[in-house]
Amino acid sequence: MRNLETYLDKQGKGIKLPKRAMAPWPNDYVSELDDTPELGAAMISHYQYLVGIFHWMVELGHVYMIEEVSILASHMAMPHEGHLLAAYHVFSYIKRHHNSRLVFDTSPYS
Repeated sequence: MRNLETYLDKQGKGIKLPKRAMAPWPNDYVSELDDTPELGAAMISHYQYLVGIFHWMVELGHVYMIEEVSILASHMAMPHEGHLLAAYHVFSYIKRHHNSRLVFDTSPYS
């Protein structure tokens, strides 16, 4: 997370990870209805890079965020600023809940 935070600081645009991400997806955000400006070529590449990181995280065991990653991946061709901010929100959630565990009940049902 520090690499992403360092990158955001170097950009100088005042964008920071959200402080209190209690859920992996921003409340009341509908990505399909996002009408914020489209990202430029460099930021599209950055967005695609972040989504690639999310894909690896899901592959390595963070299956609880597969829905959020799928939603973000569906906008890879033409992401908007709101989609990028949603990706930052997911990173903020991971930073806050990095020690979370997913528990499976393996007992057979009768």
